[in-house]
Amino acid sequence: MAQPEQILIVDDEANIRLTLSTLLQRTGYAVRAAESGAEAVALLEQHAFDLLLVDLRMPEMDGMQVVAAARQRQPEIAIIVLTGHGSLETAVEGLHQGIFDYLLKTTEPTQVIERVQAGLAQRAQQRRQRALLD
Repeated sequence: MAQPEQILIVDDEANIRLTLSTLLQRTGYAVRAAESGAEAVALLEQHAFDLLLVDLRMPEMDGMQVVAAARQRQPEIAIIVLTGHGSLETAVEGLHQGIFDYLLKTTEPTQVIERVQAGLAQRAQQRRQRALLD
């Protein structure tokens, strides 16, 4: 049996971490959660993840700093930014950082699952293409 895909959730709000963790675990993913950017970076150094779901605004280390750290440590990780404070400027910055998607925290759970599935599918396709080129 195949291993479930690994997802890291990073959000300073406990209720968001719990809600997303429960939703994604019920969908069949292996989920770890971090309440800060520093905790997320430590997890990224210890474990391989397929997808990062990260809040944009957090104290001390913001979501874009977590994205940069994730890209440095795990270049192939799919990234979705989930925030309550969306703006065109941060969306554009995220796209320049190579994020897969940018969702508001008010996004319906079914849409979050759909975007996670799409992000993981794109990551798998990119890995297959790289393998063919190597």
